[in-house]
Amino acid sequence: MKYLRPGHAATEDDIAELCGQLKRFGMWNGEPPETYEEGSALQDAVENFQASAGLNVDGWVGKNTRAALIADTPKKGMGDNALQRAMYCMTGNYQRADAISRLHTFYALGKREEPMGSNMVPWLPDVPSWGIGEPWCSYFVHDGIKAGLGEYVFGGRRGSCRMDWKLAGERGMILARIGGGPLPGDIFDVFGKNGVPRHTGMVFHIDPDGAHCYTIEGNYNNRVACVKRAIQGLAFWSPFGETVEQRAEIRALYVPQALDVKSAKGASDR
Repeated sequence: MKYLRPGHAATEDDIAELCGQLKRFGMWNGEPPETYEEGSALQDAVENFQASAGLNVDGWVGKNTRAALIADTPKKGMGDNALQRAMYCMTGNYQRADAISRLHTFYALGKREEPMGSNMVPWLPDVPSWGIGEPWCSYFVHDGIKAGLGEYVFGGRRGSCRMDWKLAGERGMILARIGGGPLPGDIFDVFGKNGVPRHTGMVFHIDPDGAHCYTIEGNYNNRVACVKRAIQGLAFWSPFGETVEQRAEIRALYVPQALDVKSAKGASDR
């Protein structure tokens, strides 16, 4: 595979090879596009892979990104995909690994509304009629939770960040009450100035600086995206029902084996 850069000419074979490598890590789902365009789903997938590998996040596939893509060949019989295996190894928790893997691999980073700006997502399972037609970040999160737990956490799919937060509080799931920081698989909420949750998503990695987390979110600029967010200012809840001691065990396992996601200013491909 040659050097690839968004918006520049690339062969279909090189693009297909790139998509195949990303697929091994659970970061691409579907057929390869014909071109590698700026702002495309493929660029999103490359940048999310770069973030997970501690590389410069710019979408350029140079020597460092190519080396990272071929460095770890997934082994058979260890789970459905490389991301799922990696998350289990880091957390020791199948429920969290399955939830994160579901959102990354089934929907594919960059999956968009149809048509854009409509809030219609006919590809999301169990949605009313053809799509939804309303902000779908909560629907997206609940499908990941269902993959981890085997059922919807509140007895059914919800489409409201506000209702999620209310029910999480009633069930003692709010992290501020449980204690400790967020873990991969926890749910975050962004609150508006009126004190009401307005957006939600799932944490999939904690930055080693301890001040940031990486998330996977639905309805972020009308698509599925990986986002780096400051932990301060977010509110978190956990659908998995672990005790404080169990969360401490997961954290003790997770931190030493965390992916080296330092920042968007990692090793450069240029």
